[in-house]
Amino acid sequence: MIEFTVFGTPQPAGSKIAFKRGNGSVGVRDACHKSRPWKENVAAAAGPVAMQLDELITGPVALTITFFKAITVRARMRER
Repeated sequence: MIEFTVFGTPQPAGSKIAFKRGNGSVGVRDACHKSRPWKENVAAAAGPVAMQLDELITGPVALTITFFKAITVRARMRER
C-alpha cells in the first residue's frame, strides 16, 4: 500500500483552456488558477514516495482519499 499526506486546501482544476503559443504549438491550462498550489503540494508529497517504488505499477489501482477540514465558527453555531 502506498500512503502519503498532503496539507493544504484542495481545489478543483475546473475546465481546461486551450491556447496557441507563439511557435504554433498548442497548450492547455486549468481555468481555475487556485488549483496550481494544491497540485504542487500533491506532487511534492507524492514524488518522494513514487521514487521509493521498486517497479512501475502496471495493474489495477484502487484509490481512497480522506479529506479533513476544520469546522467553521458558523457551522459550530448551527449545531447548537
